[in-house]
Amino acid sequence: IRLMKRMVKLTVLILIGNLSISFSLLSQDFGPRYKVDFFKFDDSAFEEGVVYVKLAKNVVKSLPDDEATLSKIEAVSSKQMHEVIKKFDISEARTMFPKKLFTKKMDDRELWGFDQWYAFKISSKASPLEVTASLNALPEVITAEPVLKIRRLTGNGKWEKLENSSRNPFKTEKAAEKGMGVTSNGKGKSEKWTPDDTYYNQQSWHYSKISLPQAWDIHNGGDNVIVSVHDGGIQISHPDLAANIWDGFGPDGSNTIPNRHGTHVAGTVAAVSNNSIGVAGVAGGDGSGNGARLMSVDIFNGSITTYQGYVYAAQNGAAISQNSWGYENPDAYNQPDLDGIDYFHASGGGEVLEGGVVIFAAGNENSSQNWYPACYEPVIAVAATTQSDAKASFSNYAPWVDISAPGVSIYSTFEGNSYGSLQGTSMACPHVSGVAALVVSIAPGVLTNGMVKEILLTSADDHYAANPDYIGMLGSGRLNAQNALLLASAYAVDNPNSFTAEALSQSEISLSWEPNDESMQVLVAYNTSNSFGIPNFEYSPGNSIAGGGEVLYFGDETSFLHEGLDAGTTYYYKVWSYNGSNYSAGLFSAVTTVCNIYGVPFSIGFDNTEFPNCWGNVSNTEPEFTWTVGSTFGGIYGSGSHLYFLYDSYGYGQEAIHDADLVSPEFNFSENGEVHISFKHFFKHRPGHRASFHYSVDGGSTWIEKGAWESTTANPEHYSQRVEEVEGETSVYFKWKYEGGWGYFWCVDSIQLTSEHIPNSIHTAIAIEQVNVYPNPFSDVVYIPFDGVIDSAMVRVLNLHGSVVFQKVYSLNDGDSSNLRIDLSGLAKGVYLIEIKSKSKSGYAKIVRL
Repeated sequence: IRLMKRMVKLTVLILIGNLSISFSLLSQDFGPRYKVDFFKFDDSAFEEGVVYVKLAKNVVKSLPDDEATLSKIEAVSSKQMHEVIKKFDISEARTMFPKKLFTKKMDDRELWGFDQWYAFKISSKASPLEVTASLNALPEVITAEPVLKIRRLTGNGKWEKLENSSRNPFKTEKAAEKGMGVTSNGKGKSEKWTPDDTYYNQQSWHYSKISLPQAWDIHNGGDNVIVSVHDGGIQISHPDLAANIWDGFGPDGSNTIPNRHGTHVAGTVAAVSNNSIGVAGVAGGDGSGNGARLMSVDIFNGSITTYQGYVYAAQNGAAISQNSWGYENPDAYNQPDLDGIDYFHASGGGEVLEGGVVIFAAGNENSSQNWYPACYEPVIAVAATTQSDAKASFSNYAPWVDISAPGVSIYSTFEGNSYGSLQGTSMACPHVSGVAALVVSIAPGVLTNGMVKEILLTSADDHYAANPDYIGMLGSGRLNAQNALLLASAYAVDNPNSFTAEALSQSEISLSWEPNDESMQVLVAYNTSNSFGIPNFEYSPGNSIAGGGEVLYFGDETSFLHEGLDAGTTYYYKVWSYNGSNYSAGLFSAVTTVCNIYGVPFSIGFDNTEFPNCWGNVSNTEPEFTWTVGSTFGGIYGSGSHLYFLYDSYGYGQEAIHDADLVSPEFNFSENGEVHISFKHFFKHRPGHRASFHYSVDGGSTWIEKGAWESTTANPEHYSQRVEEVEGETSVYFKWKYEGGWGYFWCVDSIQLTSEHIPNSIHTAIAIEQVNVYPNPFSDVVYIPFDGVIDSAMVRVLNLHGSVVFQKVYSLNDGDSSNLRIDLSGLAKGVYLIEIKSKSKSGYAKIVRL
């Protein structure tokens, strides 16, 4: 459900599969963010004694070293910084992303701005909100944040508050002093593949529900895939886990402190399968040592913080990041955590995957609010379901949930070499992480993180018959491991070499493709949504593919014309190669048919966050910052969930420059007079920011400003205006422009256009325009040229309702031998029809008074 980035153009989008997110893994690939209002919480929501501070780049560059102490920061800071340090008894500063984390890619620390983040140790009596407010006013500081408390899941589907989490880097150095040694009790490969684990029958319901036994017939694990478990510590010596523990264990090594929750999650992901003891892991292998490898990233009692854990995992080759933690309050996050997630997403994957996959439990509040980090766009958020596929009573549900998985009565490993059942989205999440590990290991080095996400979501089973009250709130469906591996194995069949879709008209789309190098037959299907099933036999045109898509073509041709379509509508297409047995993964394309030219009345509203077709979204800056459809805290109508056009400069960082246009579809007002436009809006600003409204009557080449704001007082403010200049015009566009720097937003909603109809007689007269009038548009006076001397001429001016508003008979003395001068300064601004009758010249012309 992510948003458009450019003005709507009828161009082709070609991606592998149904993928709707970028495969770009370039540096600083940050996900979308919105400004957190920390002041809506009291200090009990924050960790005591610490705040997070991002220093300006120029400050960091002036430091004598890039892991500076507080005194070194003070030495290059302003007097105001010194005063804040003294006022709040700030006693220490520590880099939040130390150089030792970057063992493989040292340059990433500066490239991603990790070197700018510092933790400031403050007095335990100081209010984190007051401290950060003072720091944010300093020129040395990009942003300062109080440190949100986090929590983890207990075994009854609730959240457990943590008094000793590793959110405070001044406490983590003491955490690795205790732990357990490592012993390995893994057994060799059994002759029997069906898991012979002692308690496998206790897992049968949730593994059967996701078709895992059938998936194991295809593939059962790969020791080249590392799954980092960001949780309490794994008991790395557990006899059912030890053989699948990553060689490096984790950041705490052999001192990792065992934790029930973390050990249980790890067992679901990759407990050693088929070893005649305990339980089987989703990606646990076949007992021969080929299971996925588990990396224990202890963020609760270990030596590493939440945000550092992602850098550590990415630098050490993890492909999947498994997470079952969250903040105590909704609509809140700390930027260093999201920076870490973004870094793993871009730089994780090791040798087997391009980019890492971050998977989060959706949370256990039975809530549809925005719970971070689970609702953060780059991650896969997992809801929990029951034996009947119904939403578990505790599970969160929201449009940001990506997929569901079993989450009640989940049997797995416990610390102390034992086993037991837990429930929660924390238990659902590792099912998805395990299947993700299977997907990666069946096609190592072939996939991107986006492809893995697409495979998991596309292959899920529709479970909404069991959840009629939660349509669209539990992701794409319930996890299906067999379908996921079938889809992943399809990458062994080469896709067609290319696939394009081109809109020819309001009702026609031309499809063309180049077969793969083996010249295999192709299957082409379409849908009105970005949803396609997995083909598994030969089809004929008109057949439906289970899971989505209607077949248009099957055969050896290289093109197809899709006709009878609706104007201004996006159609989705997919083409697969077929080798007689298996289909390829498929190439995806989407294109919008040519837009209608709109008339009046016109209005627009929103029931989802998809940017509307035929509306332009233009960024006039590099990098690109664009409008969205959504809502923001404190926006129009307050903090509700109402959707509207939104330009939110908060989401793009403090150093960004903004110049972005929201452009309407094309309108034809040739038969309309008294055109009125109205909309509701709220512009929250900083000094120097500007919002403006414009129109164009020449296809967007020239824009005329109609209204402008440096702030609005009412929320919402209602704008209603007649736009005389567009009356009678055949090609009209409107534009809303946001200009300025970082901070706050412009919200626009309830756009409506109305008008009066031009009588047929006036419309016909305009269409047969015969008289040259200049200047046009005019301010007060117009001239009509004559080829010879006139005795008299009758001039009438009519409004677009056909009423006469000016009439006069002119003689020779009223002009000269070549021009008749007509003073129309008494007319209101607007569009009119002028009529002249004389012996030598008669006819009409449309005129516009400015």
